[in-house]
Amino acid sequence: MKTAKEQGKDLLWRVTRNKGPLARFFRSLANQYLFAFDDFSYDFEKNGELGLMRMLSKHDFRVVFDVGANVGDWAKSASTFFPSAQFHCFELSQKTFVRLKNNLQSDCYHLNNFGLGSFDGTIEYKDYGDGSGVNTIITNTTFHDETCEGRMVVSNIRTGAGYCKDKGIDKIDFLKIDVEGAENLVLEGFAELLQGQRIRCIQFEYGFANGDAHFLMKDFFEFFERFGYIVGKIWQNGVSFSPFSYDLNQFNSGPNFVAVAKSDQELISSLQYDPIG
Repeated sequence: MKTAKEQGKDLLWRVTRNKGPLARFFRSLANQYLFAFDDFSYDFEKNGELGLMRMLSKHDFRVVFDVGANVGDWAKSASTFFPSAQFHCFELSQKTFVRLKNNLQSDCYHLNNFGLGSFDGTIEYKDYGDGSGVNTIITNTTFHDETCEGRMVVSNIRTGAGYCKDKGIDKIDFLKIDVEGAENLVLEGFAELLQGQRIRCIQFEYGFANGDAHFLMKDFFEFFERFGYIVGKIWQNGVSFSPFSYDLNQFNSGPNFVAVAKSDQELISSLQYDPIG
């Protein structure tokens, strides 16, 4: 005899055989509910990014990197939580960089009109226009092509480790990466610092462009494991650090994650949150 759970699944299966308007409405409503429950949003006030900065503000961060700074809105907000920090911001687009400079004029901001990646040199990237937040060096991605027109532009790129060496930076308190699918390449450029766990907290985005880069969430977990870091999804009320599970490979599993050294129990404890219970 089937259990009540199995019977419920059978009932749902029969009900959903009808793909009419009512069924499609309930499907859309269910998806919206799940996105809301999972804090899945690109609005940093809704997806947990703002709450994360609030929790991290207790740790007196002094060196913050914003890779993929765009026009500087994130860095400006972060500076209110880390008033003693120096911010190193990186933006590929020359036109967007002009807006970045106009937006961030304090001495605490160190603005760089180049990107970070896995090597030093020049690179082509897909530019979607002045102030666009979806420019990417993953040039095979077409996710945003239906809503805006991208063109190929050449810009400079450096490794994070090389930049730190030039600037005399021995460690980074907070590394935030939002580079539309190239997050793993930026991380590779910081390998020297990661090896010594000299980056305390890393926030990175995960989405469809990471699929075009052929680097899934399982790959992120394995990458960070090499350096002794643990990974967790950002929620509004904290970070759910956990072992890898395959449902995290879904491109709507984030959109943002955090990595912290396993040995940093103070930071992990201050961020830990279990939304499922």
